[in-house]
Amino acid sequence: MNGRTLFDEVQLLNPGHHMIIDLQKVAVVQDEPYWFSTLNESKESFPTALERVKKSFERSVKRHLLSDVPVAATLSSGFDSASVAAQAAQLIGQGLDTYTGVFNQSGSWYDETNAAADLTKSINGTHHIVNIQADDFLKHFDDMIYALDEPRLGMGTFPQYMVARQAAKNFKVILTGHGGDELFSGYPVFKLARKGGWRSVSGSEIPHLIYFALSKMKSFLSAEYGRHMPVLWNRSAREKLFGRIDKVKSWSFLSELQDKYSTPINQVFQTYLKVYLPNLLLVEDKISMAHAIESRTPMPDNEMISLSLSISQDIKLHQGKLKALIKGVAKTLLPKSYHKQPKRGFPIPLRQWLRGPLSGIVNDRLLSEETPLHRIMDKDGLRKWVANYQTSWKRNFRPLDEIQSHQIWQLLSLESWMRVWEDRNGVHLK
Repeated sequence: MNGRTLFDEVQLLNPGHHMIIDLQKVAVVQDEPYWFSTLNESKESFPTALERVKKSFERSVKRHLLSDVPVAATLSSGFDSASVAAQAAQLIGQGLDTYTGVFNQSGSWYDETNAAADLTKSINGTHHIVNIQADDFLKHFDDMIYALDEPRLGMGTFPQYMVARQAAKNFKVILTGHGGDELFSGYPVFKLARKGGWRSVSGSEIPHLIYFALSKMKSFLSAEYGRHMPVLWNRSAREKLFGRIDKVKSWSFLSELQDKYSTPINQVFQTYLKVYLPNLLLVEDKISMAHAIESRTPMPDNEMISLSLSISQDIKLHQGKLKALIKGVAKTLLPKSYHKQPKRGFPIPLRQWLRGPLSGIVNDRLLSEETPLHRIMDKDGLRKWVANYQTSWKRNFRPLDEIQSHQIWQLLSLESWMRVWEDRNGVHLK
């Protein structure tokens, strides 16, 4: 990561770094890492690794339960959040309150409440369902972008914000399952990055891989590394839309990872560890703090990260299964219904909303003469891009449509950030 921000003369202190500042000169005299993600893969069997993960996971959840106030948990139909909630309930010896976001009237793909309710019942907890509507997007989107300080990451940020908002009414500490996919190979792209990985890909994982293939980084990384990593805007789109601002090589740190690690699978792992996970946790922190609730993440605990670095990808993908170790932990913690759930990743029906109840916001915020985006983006290119999206519903299949919806999300986020910071803080774009 390069520490750049959208604010002039403001930089982030990168994860795992320390900084020394000379107060007399008002200058940074030292900025260097104090932690290195060194791979130290041990030669061990899957049962041995699984036993280590079970013990470390239990210790991590126990540490994150230390609190002077009651603790709750967010819960989806995924293994990570469910395992955290179940382990926590087992350790405290009583029911645990859980919170699940749901998008009513958007189809079963966007409803994870059944599996979440089954788990909550099995741990004698209380299940809170947070109904999220398109109107909530209109009411809370600008506040969410403001709380993030900068436009960040993906569409899943919005349901996170809404769930944290509801949970904060009754709790001040909440557990989440973030980090399991990045540390223990939970994304289909990890299979793809292995030699001969296509042979172990299941039918349900193909849409995820199509998403990655359509959003590849080939335009500015090597073919060997780039084919495994996603980016939403290809070179052509960047030149058409962002020609005025796309002057900095934002991805040089990814090329550095490519040079440091010789195999695609380890390049992918290090990218998720050093790029995706820190940003994910940064968003988690800002989203929860916006509602004065402390979000805790047992999966990327120090002990769990060290453990992950000591386990080979062959063990993590044991018998061709994604996140095989976490599923092994979950086997004794979760109801059978969880083991039948498809991987969803907290989906949001934005592709439906943007062509339905939120179609007006796209035109008003992206295409109006007053939009601040015109200061930095090509006006005609933006209009053509949005028009193509609005008319492409019938001919697009879901992975491609999700990418295009994600692109619209990023444009809306950038527009909101520019407008809100100018209105509330008097910050102007140079």
